[in-house]
Amino acid sequence: MRATLRDGTIIEGTAEQVNRILKSVGEGFDPNFWYESESKGWVQISTMDSQWLRNALLKMYRAWVADLSNIKDFHMLVRALRNGPDNPTFTALLAAYIRKGGN
Repeated sequence: MRATLRDGTIIEGTAEQVNRILKSVGEGFDPNFWYESESKGWVQISTMDSQWLRNALLKMYRAWVADLSNIKDFHMLVRALRNGPDNPTFTALLAAYIRKGGN
């Protein structure tokens, strides 16, 4: 696992090691507040700029839409469409993007 702190410091190790280091510097790991970037590893959502948030949201949304094709049951598909992506990271990204006003 890899995590990037606010100051750009990169921490690498097992999930347990990274979490222990994050806690020691007052940054506990909670997937509701971190996003797993392909290029930077785990990044705090609060440190992402608006364009990065937008790109991450669109990427997660496209993956959610693609997964809808796997739902065969009519009622389950309707429920999934009505509820939207049920993912705490998506929700946190959206909240951060809204807070920043897309700027």
